[in-house]
Amino acid sequence: MSEKRFLHTLAVEKEAEYIAGFVLPEKKAELRAAALLHDAAKELSSEKQLNYIKLSDIIVSGSISKNVMHAAAAPGAVRELFPEYATDEILSAVRFHTAGRYGMTLFEIVIFVADYTEETRKHEACRRCRDFLHSTLESSTDIEAARAALYRAALMSAEDTIDHVMKKGNELDPMTLETRRYFIEMLEKNKQNQ
Repeated sequence: MSEKRFLHTLAVEKEAEYIAGFVLPEKKAELRAAALLHDAAKELSSEKQLNYIKLSDIIVSGSISKNVMHAAAAPGAVRELFPEYATDEILSAVRFHTAGRYGMTLFEIVIFVADYTEETRKHEACRRCRDFLHSTLESSTDIEAARAALYRAALMSAEDTIDHVMKKGNELDPMTLETRRYFIEMLEKNKQNQ
């Protein structure tokens, strides 16, 4: 792992632990492990990543971008290199940490958001999302309010990613659109339940 990737990984671990303290405290240890493993395949060759994707029986339609390929390969890398951490929760969190998916679990959402809001991310959108998340979590009066803040941060992350990819003229992973739709629906349900 390169130094830059290592520092990012440690920052994701720190951020996941922080978020977990508000929304999923009983899973802090497992979330820290998932954060440390989320980029297990990031710096592997494309060929090795594709082999891990095949081993995991992940079906990829069309071409897969380099930005998302490492996430699809991560479960295979974790199974082979760190089998003691190859739980269903950790494998799904590392699998969906970039594009997300419709129906994400709370565990997956923590890793998805932590990867976006960790402190080494300097992009304005990441900083804005991190500032929102941290201030809202700190002022949350209960776990439900904290989870609503996390869902809002996840929506911000998905929308910022869509905007960024479209501005660059790159192909957007359709799962990111589904992730955005999911969090719009989640926030609407929360609003109705209040």
